[in-house]
Amino acid sequence: MSDQEKSTEAALRVCWTLNKHQKPFSDSEIVKECMLAVVTSLFEEKKGVVSAIQSIPLSARSNTRRTRILAADIKNTLLKLLQKAPCYAIALDESCDIVDDEQMSIFVRFLDIEGQIFREELLAILPLKGNTRGEDLFKVIDEFITKSNISYDKMVSLSTDGAPAMIGKKKGVAKRIRDKNSGLISYQCIIHQAALCGKLSATLKEVMNSLVKLINFMRSHSALQHRHFKEFLSECDSAYSDLLQHNNVR
Repeated sequence: MSDQEKSTEAALRVCWTLNKHQKPFSDSEIVKECMLAVVTSLFEEKKGVVSAIQSIPLSARSNTRRTRILAADIKNTLLKLLQKAPCYAIALDESCDIVDDEQMSIFVRFLDIEGQIFREELLAILPLKGNTRGEDLFKVIDEFITKSNISYDKMVSLSTDGAPAMIGKKKGVAKRIRDKNSGLISYQCIIHQAALCGKLSATLKEVMNSLVKLINFMRSHSALQHRHFKEFLSECDSAYSDLLQHNNVR
């Protein structure tokens, strides 16, 4: 491996680590500065090491380009594993982000033949333009599945929310996918019904309101109490290191 290839591999590893920890690409320059400081402190013969570190391209623009390369490689690897799987199940979620752009998230669960383990992965986030009727959603999904060379025959189940565009009897996404695979099992997410049950039940509603008030008091009224509570959770080896925040189901 040439020196240039080694520098490129090092830059990709740094970019991967920054992405894994959700850090901005501009932090790569700080990473390089830290590496130079460590080398200066630990090694006496540091000239060659310093030169090698300085040759690593770690600009924000370079990291953006490398992130696209890494994302494409991960996607291709995932699709190859999925194509080899004997069967798979998908879950669909249509949502609108903070700038009002509609998008379709596709999650997949399948048996990794090579690793002999079940994998659950985010397969794709597809942009939606124009209308979001059942036929529009299915068209986007069908184009992705066809382009990715994924077989409908291997799809064993589909999970969606209760929106008419998803579960409509004539033009819903589930109906159109079932036309491709008549043996498909379709599930409807029950989190909305569970949330509604919690609101309608007097007992559950009272418990939830009490918990929300307690957590809000701990988080907003006393920073000292909050710190003490986190220390208490740590001493108890709790599965959670902090108070969980309540989030309404939309």
